Order: sequence, then structure tokens, then C-alpha cells
Amino acid sequence: MAAPHPHDTDLSAFHGYANFASWAAHGSFTKVKTLANAIHGKVILHRWMKPNGMEQDVVVKKMPRENVLQNQGKWTNESWSHRNPRSMHCPHPEDALTEIGVLSYLRQQEDLPLFLLRMMGSFTDGCNVFLVTELIQDGEVFQQVQDRHLDNSEGVLRQLMWQLLHAVRYLHHHDIGHRDISLENVLIAMPAEGRPPSLRLMDFGQAVRTRSRCRNVALRYFRTVGKPYYRSPEAYVPRSETVRVTAPAAAAAGDVMFLDSLGPTGAPDGFSCEVRLPADVRPEEPCDAEVWGYEVPPLDVFALGVCLFILAWRIPPWGQALRLDGTFQYIQAHGIRQLLTVWRLPLLSPEAMALLTEMMAANPQRRPSAEDCLASEWLRPLAEAQVPVHAAEDDVVDPAVAAMASMEIAAERRMVNWGDTWADDLRTAVRDIQETGYRITDAHGQQRNEIPGHPGQLEDVPLPSEFPLCVSVN
Repeated sequence: MAAPHPHDTDLSAFHGYANFASWAAHGSFTKVKTLANAIHGKVILHRWMKPNGMEQDVVVKKMPRENVLQNQGKWTNESWSHRNPRSMHCPHPEDALTEIGVLSYLRQQEDLPLFLLRMMGSFTDGCNVFLVTELIQDGEVFQQVQDRHLDNSEGVLRQLMWQLLHAVRYLHHHDIGHRDISLENVLIAMPAEGRPPSLRLMDFGQAVRTRSRCRNVALRYFRTVGKPYYRSPEAYVPRSETVRVTAPAAAAAGDVMFLDSLGPTGAPDGFSCEVRLPADVRPEEPCDAEVWGYEVPPLDVFALGVCLFILAWRIPPWGQALRLDGTFQYIQAHGIRQLLTVWRLPLLSPEAMALLTEMMAANPQRRPSAEDCLASEWLRPLAEAQVPVHAAEDDVVDPAVAAMASMEIAAERRMVNWGDTWADDLRTAVRDIQETGYRITDAHGQQRNEIPGHPGQLEDVPLPSEFPLCVSVN
């Protein structure tokens, strides 16, 4: 069997993790105020009275159902979309279903770091989809930096970057690439009463799988993603299948290298990209090389480097990370230290400056991984610090349900009680008996039908009065 190709990407990879419970059947949501407009809807603060009587303030992203599902049936291979952006088959670059899928997957993890935003649930009323997440009181980090409310001393910077790097390290470990990391996409609970600031990385609408499903091939992507300040040079991928480059002295056929593309005159045109050199390549001579796309982990690390720069000096390092940008070109020629000297801004410690320089390297092949960054000299003082994780959702899962979910199923009946994660409990209840006959009935003895091909997922959401459900072996 042939190994997967790096360009065999699937933009719908996380869609299957998304599922939607009934909005009306999961307690009452009282609108407090609208927080912001989003690409696909509105972000609203709600007070949630749960079926178990607990009350909690939550953030609800309300989106028309058609907006959430708009990419279904569209191309899933990103290289096709990149080269045919006007096609009706091209998916929207901000995929709400991917965001819900990623958050749903992360919610299932018992060791989810506190620094990744937690989803509380995803619901629908038939017309709209409601993505419910935890409330982080102090909003976006970018706003706190802009208002000069966030301390930029090196000790605070070290703590903030340690949190962000652990969030991204966790994503990459689970083969999730973010592609839109920015201080606008990080929420913060500001320090208070001796408590340090606490961050939450959010917004997964441009997220993708970083590796093939067999995990032995790093996938490559093509679309220009993220926000201009944070976008790395290799993200500006040409739409053509090949570009003219000058092969380095040590070049060999099939090498993947980050090189300047050449314009019609043979001079660099201001863009750089990763290419695969042809079979007839000759060192130090021009050639037509295959545009090879980019890997996402280095892209995310670059964006984190820009986050550190803005946190430290409250100003972006450039407009865009392109040779057409004068400041970016200056940094490539003279380095970040010299730029800060010209701008009359103070330097960080040598260890911090060294890490920042590596993270913001123009060549993605020279950047450290998030894991490498955490092992750096600058972050060594936090090497033994324990990464906090989200608490178990004890208020969501009925203890009786959790106990029954761990039972072995023989011929006995399994009860699935009322709770916010009842759908997950029901799927757990039928997972081990899919090859045997079973039936699902509600509290009134009526049989409930499953969606074909989706064991444990019911066609209709039961009403509260129809719980508990029963799974019985025939």
C-alpha cells in the first residue's frame, strides 16, 4: 500500500467529531448581552440554568445552521481550493463545523490543558447552532496589551509564553494545527489576589490535521491563513504549480527547500516558499521547482514568536513577513536586536532574545518545535511546573450514568439517565454490543430509532420526560 502523499489533505477531518444536542432540552439560557459579531453569527453572553439546577455564565456563539454546514460537500483537498479560489466547490476558509469538531474532540480529553478554551456543549434548535464555551472575564489579550493593562516585564512574558506553548504543544501532539494564532485569538483572566494571569487559546475555524491518519506523513497546506502580522513567509504560497528558483550549492533532486521565487527578469520577486527541486536540478543554477506548500507546526510557532514580540514591546514587528516589507527585510539583514536598538526599545535577556529569534526565523525548517521552545534556556525555570488541566465536568455527567458506563454489558439492561452528555453515554452503552442485537427504548417503552450507520445516535432528541433511556440486548 502506497504511503499517503503530503498533499492529500482533508479539510473536513474534524467534522465527524461535531454533534448537536437539543437547545431546548438542556436547561434554559438567558441572554445577558451581545459581546461581538462573528464571521458566521454573533457572540452572546448567556446565563445557563442547567437541568441539574446549577447556574453558570457562558459564552454562546449563535450561528445560522446553514452557515455552520456550508462547507459540507465542498472540496476537502486544500491544494485544489488554493489553485481554484473562485470555484463554487471551494470551501469557506473559516469553517465553523471544524471549530466545533476540534472543540468537541478536545472536550473528550481527560488531560486537556487549562490554556485551551473549553467547550461546554454544542446545540441546535433546528434553525441555529449554539456553540457554548466557558466565559473568560477579561477578554482578548490583544485588547489588554493595547490598553497597557498587561504587565510586560520578562517574568510575566515567560509565564504567558509557557502557557501558550503548552497549549500549542498539546494541539500538535494530537495532530491539530491551529493556523490562526494571534493575541486576538487568546483570552485572558487578568491577575488578581496573587493569582497569575491565565490564558485560553481559541478560534479553531482554520484548524487542520498536521499528519496523515497513519501519522507517518506530515501534511502540507496551501491557503494563505491567519492575520497579516502573525502570518509566516511560507504561508504566501503561489497559485502556480511551479516557480522559478535558484538552487543552492548543496541542492539535490527531490530536496524540499525554502527559497526565494524569481520574477520574469530572474531577480527575486519578494516572495519565498517551500519547493521540491526537480530531478534535473543543478546547484547554483535556476530551475523550475514544484510548489510544495507548508507544514503547519512551524507556522504556529512563528505566530507565537510574533505574539511574544507584541507582548514585550506592544508593537508588531512588521506589516507582513515578506521581503516587500521594509521592516521584515531589515530584520533579515540585521536581526531583531538591531531593529530594537534603532527603535530605542529595551532588549529582553539574551536567553529570551535567542528563543524569539529562532521562533521568528524566516525559514520554517530552522524554527524550533513547541516542544523545543519549552525546553529552551529561557523557559527552563518553569521546566518542573505542572501544567494545570480542566477539571472534570462533574456537574455535567450524572454519577449514576458514569458508573453504568463502566459496566460490562451482558444481557442486562443499561439505563442512560438525563444529563448534558447523554448522547455520549448512549453511544458508550451500545459500543460494545454493536455486533449483537439490541434495542433502545425511552421511559414510556417506545423504541427509539438510530441514525443509520451511527450506533447510539438517535434520529430525534428525546424530551426530558422521556428519560431515562434503556439499552437492552435482544
